[in-house]
Amino acid sequence: MSFSSDMFALELKKDPSIRQVYKLATSIHGIFEQASEKILMTDRLRREAVDYEKKLGSITSRGMSLEKLQADLDRCHQAREPKS
Repeated sequence: MSFSSDMFALELKKDPSIRQVYKLATSIHGIFEQASEKILMTDRLRREAVDYEKKLGSITSRGMSLEKLQADLDRCHQAREPKS
């Protein structure tokens, strides 16, 4: 510990009001740290949701193209079949 840390520790032991302020300050720090973590997690989840929406849109548009290709292929097969 440094000299100032030692003095601060002594003041904490001596004065209950300083001890209470210190506890409140550390509590507030912890609350802000938790809030910051939740904000970062929310941001990450939102970015992931946007990525998944883009992927879903891409898959959906490809799915429609596949349906169209299948319909075209079916028409080609029907056109090649001998008519009775």
